[in-house]
Amino acid sequence: MSLSPFAKTKSVALADINHVAVSEGRIRIRISLVMFLTMIAIVLVRLAEVSLLSPDGHLRSAPEALVHDRADITDRNGLLLATTLSSYSLYAEPSRIWNPDQTAAALAAVRPGLDADAVAAQLKSDRAFVWIDRGLSPKDRQSVFELGHPGLGFRSEAKRAYPNAPLGAHLIGWTNIDLVGAAGVERAFDERLSGKNAPELAVAMDGRVQFSVAEELKASVEHFSALSAAAVVLDIQSGEIISMVSVPDFNPNKYGAESPESRKNHAAMSTYDLGSVFKPLTVAMALEDRLTTRDEMFDVHKPYKVLNKFIRDDHPAKEALSLDYVLAESSNRGTAMLAQRIGKERQQHYLRELGLMDRVPYELSESAFPQIQEF
Repeated sequence: MSLSPFAKTKSVALADINHVAVSEGRIRIRISLVMFLTMIAIVLVRLAEVSLLSPDGHLRSAPEALVHDRADITDRNGLLLATTLSSYSLYAEPSRIWNPDQTAAALAAVRPGLDADAVAAQLKSDRAFVWIDRGLSPKDRQSVFELGHPGLGFRSEAKRAYPNAPLGAHLIGWTNIDLVGAAGVERAFDERLSGKNAPELAVAMDGRVQFSVAEELKASVEHFSALSAAAVVLDIQSGEIISMVSVPDFNPNKYGAESPESRKNHAAMSTYDLGSVFKPLTVAMALEDRLTTRDEMFDVHKPYKVLNKFIRDDHPAKEALSLDYVLAESSNRGTAMLAQRIGKERQQHYLRELGLMDRVPYELSESAFPQIQEF
């Protein structure tokens, strides 16, 4: 029995319909696959942008050690006064902290200097990362690491250390947390010290003299119940500062915990009335201007009045004194007589030439402006 022509036609039509359905299915699958891969690519690109291009991205992806080059500081004999050591800084990613209060309490337990409430507030913030603590030693880092809290990380950084502190603290100064000089030699020679591969800097200070002077000053402060004391030892040939001591002193390794009074360099930042130190200067001025001679006799045993005020001597002489003895006896009357001859213009001229009318011109920025009285 033969098939009709219509049966053959229907079979061909059915085959065409199946082929079209399969082709459309394949196209839909390919489109879905392309869309899925596109979405994956967009997500990956965004993750890369957030991780690598955002300001905080370098901290999210395995923080790298920051290398700081800062030269050592020694005294004139090679005694190490300042150096740079490796330390660690602790940071946190708040979004990864499960329990901010618990984490803050745990950190405060191993780092007593931290305020648990302040740390908890940081961990609850919506920032990408926050600094928690800096300047951790390897032992401190291990203590925090053993807490096992996710979201905490470390970055290796440099830390300035002063191994012989408080020796020379006011003279050497200190740096801030970013190793930028903030006072003393550290500030005055900041560019020189922070240069790449910079050699060590030897200052004129002698650590042995510095220690001896400091001990004597501390004993004097205790003996006289003084608030402060200061001393400077100079090489009279070169003008080098062999020692500069200010009491009370401080520990530059913990400068932030020290009081402003202890950090103040009284040898450079405080002003003092020179008193009788001016007398040799006054005598020298009079001799320089040929207003007197060493043989002249001064009637210092008689009353002497200037501007309605009598000038008196602590140890009154009973007879006239020569110029040499006016100076040797530190006579107020004899010095006042010479000052009257010299006049205020010439006195100002000499004081200005001697540098007593301006700050002391030396390398450190700590130098007080003198108290200049109206003449």
